[in-house]
Amino acid sequence: MVFDFKEQMKIGDIGEREFISRYPSINAKKPDHRVFDFDSDVGSIELKTDNYEMSKTPNFYFEKISDLKSMKLGGPWRASKDEVDHFVYFYIRDMTFFWFDPSTLSPFLDKYILDKPYKSVKNRGWISTGYCVPRVDVEHLLIKKEKF
Repeated sequence: MVFDFKEQMKIGDIGEREFISRYPSINAKKPDHRVFDFDSDVGSIELKTDNYEMSKTPNFYFEKISDLKSMKLGGPWRASKDEVDHFVYFYIRDMTFFWFDPSTLSPFLDKYILDKPYKSVKNRGWISTGYCVPRVDVEHLLIKKEKF
């Protein structure tokens, strides 16, 4: 399967609107996506919107490399590098938000994935890679989980 950037952006945009409606203390979206998605009274936030139903997968998909050609970091690794305060994984179909501190999630994942296979995701024009990680294996790192 090849993912379409425009379709993925639509899902992300819907996720951002849902996030803002569920968390009224979140300020307007930052215009520069390269740093983080939101600024709030609790700090900076990077939001990852996942379109899978939680009942169909026990995993998070944590993107590590957003583009294999440029080797740009993605997901919680980029959030940690950019000193983002919160990495929020949102299962949009379940209206469930998982809040992490990327500075603890990223180092844990570095050790966790050492013997795990990565998964490539083909997009039109680039390939990203990441890891399927069972939610139960990182639940001890959650700041909070909220279902709306």
